[in-house]
Amino acid sequence: MTRLQYSFCFLFGDFIQLQTLMWEIKIVKTLDINLLTSIVSS
Repeated sequence: MTRLQYSFCFLFGDFIQLQTLMWEIKIVKTLDINLLTSIVSS
């Protein structure tokens, strides 16, 4: 494996982790909003 391939794989791994983190944040925010609206409306 060349140095370039190695760094590309490393960057790609970081990108995947970042995407996963972003999705988790979006899901948590959505859940929080749903929870808040259900508490407020009750």
